[in-house]
Parts: sequence; C-alpha cells; structure tokens
Amino acid sequence: AFRKHSVSVEVSLNNQEHTQDATAFSYYAAPVVSQLLFDRGPVSGGTSVAVSGSSFRGGSVFRCRFGAQEVNATYNNYHDQLHCVTPPAGAGGVAVEVSLNGQQFTTSGVMFEYYALVNVSHLVPSAGPRAGGTAITVFGFGFGYGRDYRCRFGGGAIADAVVVATVESDSTIACS
Repeated sequence: AFRKHSVSVEVSLNNQEHTQDATAFSYYAAPVVSQLLFDRGPVSGGTSVAVSGSSFRGGSVFRCRFGAQEVNATYNNYHDQLHCVTPPAGAGGVAVEVSLNGQQFTTSGVMFEYYALVNVSHLVPSAGPRAGGTAITVFGFGFGYGRDYRCRFGGGAIADAVVVATVESDSTIACS
C-alpha cells in the first residue's frame, strides 16, 4: 500500500544557494471515488453528500466538483470520507469528483442526479383526528426521483412528526 511521503522544499534565487527551512511537501496515493450517500437531490442544491472511496488521507485543500461546479469539502478522518454540499444546478446527472489539494481531481465518474423541485398540490383527506392514524394520499408532481420517502407533519410552533411514506407514482405518495 502507498504511504504518504514527505520531502522538504527549498528555493534559490540564484540557482546556487538554497533556503534551509525544511518546509514539507507531501505526496499521497491517487484518491478514488466509489460511492455517494446521498446520490440525488433537488436542483436548488443544499444536499449534504458523503463521498466514500479510497486514499482520501493526506490532503490539505479538500474540494468536490459536481459537473463543472466546485465546492469546498471537509474530511472526516474517522470514516475516511469527504463531505460536501451540492451547489444549484439544472436537472440531470453530473459526475462527482474530489480533490485533496484543490487542483487535481479524481476521474471516477460516480454520478449525482439533480431532480426538479417537488411540488405538493393537495392531500386527500385533508383532516383527521389528533390521535393520528389517518391514511392520506399526497398529490403533486416530481415524486419519482426519491429513494427514502417520508411525510412530515407539523413545523414551526408545532412539533414535527415524521412518518415513512410509500410512493405510488410520480404524482402520488401515501402516508399515515
């Protein structure tokens, strides 16, 4: 296995005498992207993505690139992952690549899918008892791109309740 290797870098202004500062430059193994958690999100951006792969250790300027757009990344040493937040983009797939020095990027080709914003138009039924348990159908569009469906009841001053939902089509979701 490749291990991080450091060398000192010295400079000369006359090609004779060099500095003696012993400032280190490190070489690292070429990183590879293998998986994204989460691999899809809205065109508005803001999806937190954990990038897994190999050889992420040893970097100094971590970046993620979604298609042609670069964003800052943070390195999670415990999981050997990079974390970044998606920038806004048009609908469709883009390759996600990473850089450990802000210059050279991987060429792994793992895809992130941007989807159009989801819209909820109405619920049937739109009321039920406080005890809960009412089966509702949520109508709208753009539901087909998801993988982990949930309905959230409440928000603001009312406590949230989040329940598992089932997608029935691109325009309907069922939850209780």
